[in-house]
Amino acid sequence: MSETNFSIAIRNAHGERQVHDLKAGETILGCDTASDIQVSGDPALLPRHVLMAPRQEACWVSTTRGAPLWGERGQAVEGEFVPWGARLRL
Repeated sequence: MSETNFSIAIRNAHGERQVHDLKAGETILGCDTASDIQVSGDPALLPRHVLMAPRQEACWVSTTRGAPLWGERGQAVEGEFVPWGARLRL
């Protein structure tokens, strides 16, 4: 059985796009140097802002308390599976 590779694309305020691989298990996105994916320059980003746990069918997304994450229709995203290809914003 082959292992599936999962990744996310992050677009910053300047429109620049970066692609990051997600680890098997859990990946932390934040501005802290201990985060697996470090994003700097966004004042809305907390040190350990988002936890992502990829699965074949979707990705589990959970945020730090008080750290909003929004879906495409403006709904809050917190502690739920998000389908691959969905767009989220801080």
